[in-house]
Amino acid sequence: MFYVFEGFQEVVMLELFLSSLERVAKIQPQITILILVLALLGSDLISFINDFMAVMK
Repeated sequence: MFYVFEGFQEVVMLELFLSSLERVAKIQPQITILILVLALLGSDLISFINDFMAVMK
């Protein structure tokens, strides 16, 4: 059962992002570090996650 609350979509997106990042980390740890650095330097984390998820599809 899903409960809809404010921020639910962001939580789901973050969970998907982290699971995708975990898959990448198993293959290429260096890419994972690069992705995390880019996310920290970026001003909009949600935008970064959306872009990352679009590439992973």
